[in-house]
Amino acid sequence: MPTLKNNSLKLVICLLSATVFCCTHLDKFQAVDKLSDDLLPAAKYVIGAGDILNIQVLNQSSLTTRATVRSDGRISFPFLNDVEAAGKSPEILAHDMQQALKQYLQMPVVSVSVEISKPMSISVLGNVVKPGVVAIENGAGVLQVLATAGGLTDLASDHILVIRNKPDTRVLISYRNLVRGYGKAQAFRIRDGDVIVVE
Repeated sequence: MPTLKNNSLKLVICLLSATVFCCTHLDKFQAVDKLSDDLLPAAKYVIGAGDILNIQVLNQSSLTTRATVRSDGRISFPFLNDVEAAGKSPEILAHDMQQALKQYLQMPVVSVSVEISKPMSISVLGNVVKPGVVAIENGAGVLQVLATAGGLTDLASDHILVIRNKPDTRVLISYRNLVRGYGKAQAFRIRDGDVIVVE
């Protein structure tokens, strides 16, 4: 028999789903095929809060360090203090740090690698078998998230909505195109904190 806690959780999820549906109008969403390529990082890892990074500066062993990405998306690093890391690929972060270190070092060479990746938390609402928050590996696509949520119910439409706050992005994806591999849908990558709504 379901517990009171489970019933309360289901009620909260249903109310949250209803709130999202009331606030989501399809004309405010951009079709995934019209997105710019920078929102379709098919093979690039995006650093997120909780990741542990290994940072090395060539011939500067005192600057080699492990840094944890804080909840504000930044890391601490000698000379540079707080550095914005979340939302960037390791290559972009290395380039940005290289440029910033030029005022302290001659021709610095920086490399950044991810030692430990924290799973992303994605909210999945609407017509899926198991609505709620799912934990999934960084770089996952929409189909992987939907599979983790148990797949679609019989009431699901063809509309999948992705809501992202940073940067503010509203994406409309056709489920049929997604499973058939049409267009840019399969290249679209989910980011930590995204909300997926299946109508």
